[in-house]
Amino acid sequence: MPRSQPTARQRRLGTELRKMRDAAGVTARRAAELIGTNPIQMSQVEAGKAGISEARLRYMASQYACFDTALIDALVSFRVRRREVLSHGSAIAFSALIHESVLRTRVADRKVAREQLAFVLEQSERPNVTVRVIPFDVDGFGGAGNSMLYVGGPVPKLDTAQIDAMHGSFWMDAESELTRYRALLDKAEASSLAVGASRDFIHRIAQEI
Repeated sequence: MPRSQPTARQRRLGTELRKMRDAAGVTARRAAELIGTNPIQMSQVEAGKAGISEARLRYMASQYACFDTALIDALVSFRVRRREVLSHGSAIAFSALIHESVLRTRVADRKVAREQLAFVLEQSERPNVTVRVIPFDVDGFGGAGNSMLYVGGPVPKLDTAQIDAMHGSFWMDAESELTRYRALLDKAEASSLAVGASRDFIHRIAQEI
C-alpha cells in the first residue's frame, strides 16, 4: 500500500531515481518493465510513496548506465539508514549560524530566555557541534530574516536545503537552488564571529537579560 506521507528522505530517493532515469532517456513504463513491476508502482517509487529493495535499486542504476558508485551507495543509505539518522553511534556534525537578533528575541520571560541561551552554550561544547554568531554591527550581511537548514554529505548532488516560511517548510534540491543557498551560507559564515568569540558573545547577552 503506498505511503500517504513519505518522509523527506523517501521523497528525495524517488526524485533522484527519476532524475537518473530521465538522464538515461528511459521511460517510466520501460523502467517498470526492467524491474518487473507496473507503471503505477514505478510512479509511486519515484514519488517516495513506495519502497524499493537494494537489489532493485542497484539493478536500475546499472540499466540507467549510472556508474557513480558514491551516488548509488548514498541512495542505498537513504533507503536503509533513514531511521538511524538520530540514533546511530557516530555523532553527526552540526553547525549553527545564529544572528544576534535571534539571541535577543524573548518569546517568554527573562528566566526562559536565559535557560535557552544556556542550552545553546551547553550544546556548543559538544565536539560535533559548532555555534557561531552574526552580530548586528557586521557590514554587508543580508538574508538574516531567513531560517534555513542545509543538509550536506559526501555526495553534493544529494544535498538538501529546508527553508521555513509562514505557511510551512519547503525542501530544495535543484542544483541551482543548492548553489544559491550554499553561497548564502558561505556569506553568513564569513560574517560570523569565531567559535570562542561567539560563546563569549552569547555569555554577554545572557548576562544582559
